[in-house]
Formats: sequence, C-alpha cells, structure tokens
Amino acid sequence: MTRSSIFAASIRPAALGLALAFAAGSGSPALAAGGHAELKEHSFSFDGPFGYYDQGALQRGFQVYDQVCKACHGLQYLPIRDIVAYDNRTGLGNAEGPRFSRSQGQAMAAHYEVADLEGEPGDLRPALLSDNFPAVTGVGAPDLTLMAKARANGPVYIYSLLTGYTGEEIEQAGSILHVNHAFEAGAISMAPPLSDDLVEYADESVPRTVDQYASDVSQFLMWAAEPDMGARKSAGLRNVIFLAFFSVLLWITNKKLWKKIKHPEA
Repeated sequence: MTRSSIFAASIRPAALGLALAFAAGSGSPALAAGGHAELKEHSFSFDGPFGYYDQGALQRGFQVYDQVCKACHGLQYLPIRDIVAYDNRTGLGNAEGPRFSRSQGQAMAAHYEVADLEGEPGDLRPALLSDNFPAVTGVGAPDLTLMAKARANGPVYIYSLLTGYTGEEIEQAGSILHVNHAFEAGAISMAPPLSDDLVEYADESVPRTVDQYASDVSQFLMWAAEPDMGARKSAGLRNVIFLAFFSVLLWITNKKLWKKIKHPEA
C-alpha cells in the first residue's frame, strides 16, 4: 500500500460523513417546488466488474476541475501527489490516476495556495506535491473529494446535474434559481458552470461540449472518491477464479473418495 493510500484510508471515513452531509444539505439555498431527480443514462469506463479508469478522461476531468470547479469547490481530502504517475522508488503517486508526470504535477500544484505553517498566521504559499488540495470555504459550496460516493449512482448524478440545466430561471425569496431536472428540488442556486468550448483540450479530436466536460469531470471525481477501484476489482476477480478452481478440485476429490464406497464392485 502506498503512503498516499494509507493517508487517504485514515481520513476518508470522516470525510465521507462530511460529504454525505453536504450532499444532503447542499440544496438548502435552492428550495423550489420539484419532485424527484431525473438521472440520465450514461456509461463510464469503470462500470462493471472489468471496469477501469480511463487515463485520458481523468486528465481531462482534472483540467475541467482545475479551470472551472476549483473556484467554488475544494478537494481537501485528496493528496496532490496522487495525480502523478506512481513511482516505485519513492512510493508516491497513484497507479490508477491521471498519471501526470512529476514536473506536470509540480506545475499544477503551484496553481493552488495552502496555509504556510512556517509563516505568520494567515500566510499562504504555493502548494507542493506533498500537500493536499486546499479546501474552499468562502462560498459555502460542498467539497468534491467524496461527492461521487456520497450517494447512489454518484458519477451518474454528477453528470446528470451538470447537463440537466434547462436554461430557465425562477425567482424565489429574492434569489435566482436555475431549473435543473437532475436536482431533487427542481431548481438550484448554482448557475450552469459549463458551456461549450469553455475548456480547451490538448487532443483536438475530443469534443469540447458540455456533455464531454461533464462526463470527464464525473469520472475524475469518481477516481478522487475511490482511487483504488481497479485494484479492488482485480483482487475480487482473482478471488472468484481461485474459488471456482478450488470448488472444481473439491468436487473431483469428493468423487474419487466416495467412488469405492458407492461402487465397491468397480
């Protein structure tokens, strides 16, 4: 187990409680008449027992988070070092993550500011790979580290929410709410964060659409919530294969042991 995995394992249970609370209460300023969430059908590469995280999607998803989401939402329980490729020598990084190079990760980390514990109270410094992504508390928006695990069908819900805006607005108690069919209340205080051509992808063959951005950032947030999903699925598959082989072996052994008793003439 990597040091980042050990660290994450120690904080995720408490963080999950916070994410659950945020998920339940994040709609409090967006009260409106509504019914149930209308989730869209969408498939991800990590679906199913043989699913895996798509590295390209994770890199693009981080780019969407970095350029759009981080203004309001933090990732305070995710070590920055986990976005770089796993290094056998140092034990740092994540084998299933975006796998940016170390130099790329250091440059991205420098875009964030964290508390400078060696300076005066309130001082900030550029983040390092050894830091976690900072929290964002100024606007009261939920942290996104475990949002994809805070409810059933989390990544589908995130995708549906980001693509569920109708363009309609309603006014309630002096606030402007945005109609969104994926939100249980029917309307949400958060304005549509995505628009076509908002984020420029390096791979020009990938569409620069709201649908693509939503899909990529949903996959990235699923990885942030469960970075070792692939290893867990692989271990489960190996166990199933072993149990199947062992069951066949026991059946054959049982047949041979009872053969002379059931058929003594043989």
